[in-house]
Amino acid sequence: MNARYRAAIILMIAVFALGKGMVMAQQDDIPILRPKSQIIKSANATLLVMCDMACNWKLDGEAKGRIEAGGSAKTKVELGQHIVAAATLDGLDKTENEITVKAAGQTIVHIALQPVVDVRLKVLRDHANDRFKEGKALYEQKRYEEARPLFQKACDGGNMAGCSSLGHLYDYGQGLTRNPAQAIPLYQKACDAGEMSGCCELSGFYSNGDGVVRDYNQARVLAQKACDAGYMDGCVRLGYFYDSGRGVPQDYSQVRMLYQKACDAGYMDGCSGIGSLYFSGHGVPQDYAQARISYQKACDSGSMLGCVDLGKLYYSGHGVIKDYAQARTFYQKACDAGYTPGCGFLGNLYASGEGVMQDYEQARINYQKACDSGYIAECAIIGNLYYSGQGGNKDYVRARTFYQKACEHGYMRGCTWLGLLFETGQGVIQDYAQAITLYQKACDSEEFVGCKNLGVLYANGQGVTQDFVQASFIRRPVMVGIWQHAIF
Repeated sequence: MNARYRAAIILMIAVFALGKGMVMAQQDDIPILRPKSQIIKSANATLLVMCDMACNWKLDGEAKGRIEAGGSAKTKVELGQHIVAAATLDGLDKTENEITVKAAGQTIVHIALQPVVDVRLKVLRDHANDRFKEGKALYEQKRYEEARPLFQKACDGGNMAGCSSLGHLYDYGQGLTRNPAQAIPLYQKACDAGEMSGCCELSGFYSNGDGVVRDYNQARVLAQKACDAGYMDGCVRLGYFYDSGRGVPQDYSQVRMLYQKACDAGYMDGCSGIGSLYFSGHGVPQDYAQARISYQKACDSGSMLGCVDLGKLYYSGHGVIKDYAQARTFYQKACDAGYTPGCGFLGNLYASGEGVMQDYEQARINYQKACDSGYIAECAIIGNLYYSGQGGNKDYVRARTFYQKACEHGYMRGCTWLGLLFETGQGVIQDYAQAITLYQKACDSEEFVGCKNLGVLYANGQGVTQDFVQASFIRRPVMVGIWQHAIF
C-alpha cells in the first residue's frame, strides 16, 4: 500500500471519529427525563407526644390542642423532619423539638417543660431576692418611698418577705397613706406561702378588727401557725391571747411557757413578756425586782419593747425609785430606734410635764409619730388635744378627723369619742342616730364608756324611745368595767 492510499484511509477514520463525537455531544445537551422522587405517605406513621406538665402543643406550626400533665396525644404524620413545639398554659414558658420520623410505626416525643419553667423561676427568684435586699437596705435608712417599688418587684418575683414588707409599708403608712385594704392581701399572700411574718401581722388585724371583722379565734390560729413554724414573734403573740383569754381560755402557765420559749430562742420581746408576768403576778409570784431584771435584759439586747417596759417601771416606781427622767431616757431610746409606742409614752411625759417641761406641741409631735406608724390609740389622743385645746385653740373638726381614724382602724375608744361629737354637735351636725351607732359599735367591743354613753341616751330618750330597762341593761357592764380609763 503506497503512502497516498494510507493517508486517505487515516483521514477517513479521523472524520468518522469526529462525527461520532459531535453526535454524542448533541445527545448530552438534551435533558434526560427521570421520574421524580415521591414522599411516601404512610398510614402507619404515628406521632405520640407526651408532656410533663399541662401544655398547649403545635406540630409544624399548627395548633394541635392541649395535653394534660403526664398525658399524651397522637396524630398521623409523614416520614421526614417535623417541629414539635409546646408552651405552658400561661404561655410564659415554651420549648421546641426537631424530630425525624424515619419509618412507619410510632415515634414518641417527650416534651419537658418543667426544666424550662425552673430556669425561668430561678432567674426571677434571684432577681427578686436581689430587689428585696436592696429594698430592705433602703427601708432601714427610712427611705420608704424608694423601698416600695423594690419590695413590689421582689413580691412579684416570688419573694414572700418582699410581699410581707410591702404589706408593712401599707399597714404602717410608711412612705404612703396607710391602707389596710392593701396590706391585708399582701400579708395573706405571704402567710399562705409560708412567710410567717405575714401570718403574725395578719393576726394583729383580726385581733384588732382592723379592715376585717374582729375574730380572736382566727387571730390566735395565725399566731399559733407562726409559733409552730419556729417564728418567735408568733409565740409571743400567742402568749398575749392566753394572757387576755381572747380566742382561748385564759392560761398564765401557757403564757409563761410561750414567753420563755421565745426568750430562750433569743427573741427578747419574750424576755420582756416574762417581766410583765412578774410585774402583774400572773402565773408567778409578783416580783418587781425580777420584772426589772427581765426588762433590762430585753432592752440591753435590743428589744425596744423591753426598753418601754423598763421606762414604765421607772415611771410607776414599782421595784425602783420613781424616776421620770429615767423613764424618759428609755422611752426616747425606743422612739429613736423607730419603736413608736416609745414615742407615745414620751408624748405622755410632755403632755403631763413629768420629767420634762410641759409642752403640748412636743407631745403632739411624738403622738403623731406613733399614730402615723399605725398605733391608733395615739391618733385618738391627738384628737383629745384638739378637743380640749391643749397646746392651742380648740378644734373640734380636727378632733373629729383623728377620732374617725382611730375608730375606723379598730380603736373603740375613738368610736366613743367620735360618738360624743355627734351627740353634742361639736364639729359636726348634731346627730343622735349617728352617736347611737358609734356608741353601740364601741359597746359591742366591750368599750365600757361607749356602753355608758349609750345607756344615758336610752335613759334620756335622746335619738331613741326612752327605755330605762334597756338603759340599765346597757350600763350594767360598766359597773364591773374599768372606769379609770374613761376620759369623757
